[in-house]
Amino acid sequence: MSSRSPGRPGGGIDRNALYSQSMTTAKGAKASRSAESDEPGLGIGALAKAAGVSERTVRYYEELGIIPSPRRSAGGTRRYPKEYRFYIEGALVLKDLGFSLEELKLVGRLVMGSNMTARQRERALDVVDRRMDALDRRIRVLNRLRELFTSELNDSGQPDDRLAALLDHATNGTSA
Repeated sequence: MSSRSPGRPGGGIDRNALYSQSMTTAKGAKASRSAESDEPGLGIGALAKAAGVSERTVRYYEELGIIPSPRRSAGGTRRYPKEYRFYIEGALVLKDLGFSLEELKLVGRLVMGSNMTARQRERALDVVDRRMDALDRRIRVLNRLRELFTSELNDSGQPDDRLAALLDHATNGTSA
């Protein structure tokens, strides 16, 4: 079970709303894919370039189930709708926020409306809940650092090296 964040309205995420939203998004993506069946779509190289990743990353994310399997041409070539760029960019942002590949896989399956057991769905929602709590903490720290940094700049006109190091640590994870 997940812990609820008392600082968030409602004491945590509304799992039913998140699941309903993910199902609506998945249905829209499926409808979009079927509507584009007459169009050729993007090859793997074009998709990779548009998303700023390697072709291997696209294949790997597909293998893991982080992105949906695309349709294939008569010759067996993967043909990706333009919307797949969003799946990859979303996965990259979540990865930057600290999600593991296993967590990306779970959350991706949830968002795409893939068949999941109740336990898998609960795990995916727990991941989202934990990560949102961590992001809330990070946002609070960054906001406080911004206040300190702004105050220091206003007082002296020059940034304090210690505050700059703290801000760099909070935003980039470097040592302070």
